[in-house]
Order: sequence, then structure tokens, then C-alpha cells
Amino acid sequence: MNERQRALLERLAAGEEPGAWAPGEWHSVYALRDRGVLTVSKSGGDVDVEVTEAGWFYLRHGRHPDDLACGQQRSGGVRRTFGADERGSTARSDGSKADFVR
Repeated sequence: MNERQRALLERLAAGEEPGAWAPGEWHSVYALRDRGVLTVSKSGGDVDVEVTEAGWFYLRHGRHPDDLACGQQRSGGVRRTFGADERGSTARSDGSKADFVR
């Protein structure tokens, strides 16, 4: 998330109504929506923007709850390790392992 997006998320969380935004802020709104930190609904001429749980988490902790840089693994992920003999194992996100030889 860039600085402009973070600032917009903070303003919306503080209660700013969607409307007369600076040029380009709709792009930021849609980028924040795509990151899962906002929901956006339009009905007629009305726009409703709401900060999601992930958005509140980001504002409290400075990172998205699914941020892999903090050591969390997304569900369904697979990590592979290899030894000197090219024998390895696959560690699945459910904790099970499957051995294989390359």
C-alpha cells in the first residue's frame, strides 16, 4: 500500500464521506478495495465506502493480516525443501508432509 492509499484509508476510517476527492483518489479507492481493506458500493448517485476488518487491522498494525513478510503462510501454500541427495519433502499448510525424490 502506498502513502496516498494509506492516508485515504485513514481519512475514510475517521469518517470522511466519499465525494469531492482529489483527482486519482478513485483509483486509490479501487486499489484499497482490491486489497480487501475497503468495500465500495454504488447505487444511483450515492457511494458507500466501508473499512473492512482487514482495513482496521492494517490501521492498527501497519500491515495487512495476510502479509507474508511477517511470517504468516496463506492457506493452501506449499513449501519445498531439498537435501544434498535431492530428496525432499513438501510441507503443506495443513501440517502434513509428502516425501518425494526429484
